Amino acid sequence: MNMIEKILAKASGRKEVVPGDVVVANVDRMVLHDLSSNLVARVFQNEMSGATIADPSKIAIVFDHTFSPPSLADAEVLTDARKFAAAHGIRNLLDSGCGSIHHVIVESGLWAPGQIIVGCDSHTTGYGALGVFSTGIGNNSMAALGFCHGKGWFKVPNTIQIFLHGELQPGTAPRDVAQYLEGFLGEDSAVYKLVEYAGPFIKGLSMEDRFLFPLMSIDLGAKAGFIDPDEKTEAFARAWSKAKDFDVPKNDPGGTYERVIEIDVSKLAPQVACPPTVGN
Repeated sequence: MNMIEKILAKASGRKEVVPGDVVVANVDRMVLHDLSSNLVARVFQNEMSGATIADPSKIAIVFDHTFSPPSLADAEVLTDARKFAAAHGIRNLLDSGCGSIHHVIVESGLWAPGQIIVGCDSHTTGYGALGVFSTGIGNNSMAALGFCHGKGWFKVPNTIQIFLHGELQPGTAPRDVAQYLEGFLGEDSAVYKLVEYAGPFIKGLSMEDRFLFPLMSIDLGAKAGFIDPDEKTEAFARAWSKAKDFDVPKNDPGGTYERVIEIDVSKLAPQVACPPTVGN
C-alpha cells in the first residue's frame, strides 16, 4: 500500500484497502475558513435539528477570506462564526489577522503525519506534503458526518505518480514547475485520483516548497496529492506538530501506479497563468 492507502486503512479499522474500496474513516481534523464555517453552520442548525458536535476539538476555524470585512454583511459572517464556535465549544477559532488558513493550521501544529484532514476549501489537499491524507469535502458532508460523527466516507482512488528530476534553470522556481503541471497535464487529467509527486527534484525541495505540489493537485481534478515522507517530513513534524506521539506512514516498496509521468524540470522556463483558468 502507499502512504494514503495505509492511512485510510488504519482510520477505517482495516488491515488493507485497494483502489475502489469505499471506507468510512475517523477524521482527525476538520478545517474551515470564515465563509465555509458559516455555510456549514447553517446546514447544521437548519437541517439537523437537535444534533450535537461529537468532538469540537477536531474542528478549526480560521478567518482569512473576509478578515477585514468591507461591509456590515461581511462583518456579520464573522460574528455568526464566533457565536457558533462559542455555543458548541469550538476553541480552535483563529480570528482575523492570523493568516491564510492552511499556513495557519500548519504553523499552529494542528496536524500530524498519519492523520486525515478534511476541509471545505478545495486546497485542503496541501497537507499531503506532510504525511497526511487531506481533501476537500462538501458542506453537507462536513455538517452531517464530520461534525456529528467525526468521520468521512471515501472511495480509495487509483494513483498517478509524477516523477520529477533535473535542476531548475536560473529564474525558474518550484512554483513554475507546479504551474507547468497544470497546463501540461490538463485540469481534468486526474479526476478523483491520488497524485504522488516523487523523484530527486521533489526530495531536494524544502518542506515549504513541497507544499505547493499537493496544494495544486486539486486543480488537476485529483482527490488528493501526496509526497512519500522522508527524514525532512519527520523533522518538520517534530518541530511544528503539537502531537508528540505519531507514526510517519511511508509507501511500501514496489508500489503499482495507474500511470507514471516523468518530467525533466531542467527544460522548464518560468510560467505565467492567464485568465480564465489556472491551467491556461
